[in-house]
Amino acid sequence: MYSSATEVGAAVLKESPLVSIVTPSYNQGQYIEETIQSVLSQDYSNLEYLVLDGGSSDQTVDILKRYEGRLRWISEPDRGQADAINKGFHMAQGEILGWLNSDDVYLPGAIQKVVQYFQTHRDVGMVYGEGYHVDAAGEILERYYTEPFNFRRLGEVCFICQPTAFLRTDVFRTVGPLEVGLRYCMDYDYWMRVAKRFRIGYLAEYLAQSRLHLETKTLSQRVEFHEEILQTVKRHYGHVPVRWIYAYAHVCLDEKFIPHVLGIHADGWAAQRASVLLHSDWKQYQYLLLEGESSAYARPLTLRIEVGDRLLHDATIDQVAFRLKQPLWGADAAAHESGITEVVMYADHAFVPQALGISDDTRTLSYQVKKLSLVDGYGGELVLYSNRKAWLFQLLLPLVVFWTSLNINHEVPVQELWRDIRRLTSSLKKLYAEP
Repeated sequence: MYSSATEVGAAVLKESPLVSIVTPSYNQGQYIEETIQSVLSQDYSNLEYLVLDGGSSDQTVDILKRYEGRLRWISEPDRGQADAINKGFHMAQGEILGWLNSDDVYLPGAIQKVVQYFQTHRDVGMVYGEGYHVDAAGEILERYYTEPFNFRRLGEVCFICQPTAFLRTDVFRTVGPLEVGLRYCMDYDYWMRVAKRFRIGYLAEYLAQSRLHLETKTLSQRVEFHEEILQTVKRHYGHVPVRWIYAYAHVCLDEKFIPHVLGIHADGWAAQRASVLLHSDWKQYQYLLLEGESSAYARPLTLRIEVGDRLLHDATIDQVAFRLKQPLWGADAAAHESGITEVVMYADHAFVPQALGISDDTRTLSYQVKKLSLVDGYGGELVLYSNRKAWLFQLLLPLVVFWTSLNINHEVPVQELWRDIRRLTSSLKKLYAEP
């Protein structure tokens, strides 16, 4: 599958090789200074830092000017993120390359650990480590799901956290630039390309934090993101694993049935951070209603609900069933502002079913939602999530998977569809058993 890195002369590094970090940037002034500081504060001195900005119109350029002399930067129109990274890698002088997006950060000591790994693993052309997902404020949400490298598994799940990945410069010269035509998964595509030529190593150290916020492409354009993944995996493997087809089907149905909710899955399980997106024309709704069940694996559970900087709820749940009804707006009435207001629900405990041996589910879960809705002063409800919506989701899921599988792989995933039919039958029995 790969050739040894020694075959292209990339194995021997100097005692303290030059490491080049590239940051592609466009209108991320809210986050980029933290990104810059995470690079410049590393305890590794032989470091080159380049920021390739796409002509930002926010405060980005002013921030970059403050760091002149400590980094190199360009601000000019480009053809997107991949183009900016390619420009930076071509300009770089280092023996080791990494790229850090303008809303992500390195953890202390990350680069030193990577250099040491390359020095002791001469047959490795690229290495990646552990990482965290963080929210807009930098609070840790969960561990980015990562596992030791396996090419077959890479086609089923992207277990490489992009900001934790580094490669030898000879690897970039051999494999070539990132694919400019890709908007969402140029990194995933590149890992596959590298894996066909070089050995990829895994470093069991936390190296970086990947930020999730409403503006990220993976959250704001989820259907397009998954469509590009299907095409990319098909191109490299000739076949798309049913796992990715299900992920695509889930996202399509999420957008139809629960488009205003993030972090709550179709089966009702919620991540540690879940949120509701309130549109400005929803100001007539005065309450947030949440009904759910806590899990024995994450109980007692402290649930904190916030709107902006205002706390709506902060209490510990130690019973299985719970019901919360909280007023949304204070005297400042954030609902009268234009745009979207985010109501965020934080849980202090979570578990991964796979890690506990419960199932092969790799999601990080906290509690199960039975109903999530907005309520006006007259008792009228806008239901964002409910068991009935989940049932409709289950009804349509096999159909979307069936159709997508035929279009992508020209075959039917019989075993998985039969499993879905059994689940749907079970859900129907429960639904009609409800009073």
